[in-house]
Amino acid sequence: MNSAEAALRSVEENDRKHSVQCEGNPYVIPFHMDDQSVIVKLNDLSADISDKDIAGVMSKFGKIASIRESE
Repeated sequence: MNSAEAALRSVEENDRKHSVQCEGNPYVIPFHMDDQSVIVKLNDLSADISDKDIAGVMSKFGKIASIRESE
């Protein structure tokens, strides 16, 4: 199996099936694949959540290539 197939399978297995809690509120995590990469967008997170916190939670799903704030 090539990495594109593995990435697609990861999206199918995880899209909207996981969530993180912040201040008691669950936030569903969508997974998307674009250009053979999996892009995870986390919306409406508290400003108190650091990139390190996000990486700590998301790293159990695979390698984190980058974390950035959207415009």
